[in-house]
Amino acid sequence: MTAAATFVGRAFLISWTPYAFVSFWTVFGDTKALPILVKTLPQLMAKCASVWNPIIYVSTNKQFRSAFFAMFMKQCTSLPNDTNTMFTTRLATTKKQECHEMNMMIKEECQITNET
Repeated sequence: MTAAATFVGRAFLISWTPYAFVSFWTVFGDTKALPILVKTLPQLMAKCASVWNPIIYVSTNKQFRSAFFAMFMKQCTSLPNDTNTMFTTRLATTKKQECHEMNMMIKEECQITNET
């Protein structure tokens, strides 16, 4: 987990430092001195910062990797059978039940509205 935290911290700094530099330059310096590419590239890097975390976690954490690929490949059998998986399964089942109950309540309300 320490490797993942180190990589996340470095990715954050690499992504946001150029943006911070350009932002300070535009506030305190001459904005016309910067070419359009120098203004645009840091913005794109900063917006890509949200992409790095899943990539880092998939590459460094085996449990996260298996859950991540199972989610996209629809193969829940590849998940390890531990307490986190059981909790996730229970949570998903609870959410399905809540959705079903909510749908039933909405149908009942629609029937009451149609009757009146």
